[in-house]
Amino acid sequence: MMPLHTDERWHYEGDAATREKRVYCDDALIGRVRRWHMMEPDGRFSAWFAFEQWQDGAFRPVGGLQATFDEALLHLASLSVPPRACQ
Repeated sequence: MMPLHTDERWHYEGDAATREKRVYCDDALIGRVRRWHMMEPDGRFSAWFAFEQWQDGAFRPVGGLQATFDEALLHLASLSVPPRACQ
């Protein structure tokens, strides 16, 4: 398995409905997990997660939305072609 680690806290990048944690292989940036969140009409908090791979100087979506942060990281680990930094 790839030696992955993430930022310790969620980062705000200007969009009130999203936050992100960057993902690294050793010290190389390989992507980010984005969290979309909203308050449901009944007061419940809902969130969705997606992994975006760092490629050629930009974040590119890989796959769809996941129910948890851990599922988004597992999606990255299951990629048939790992990011260049982890090869």
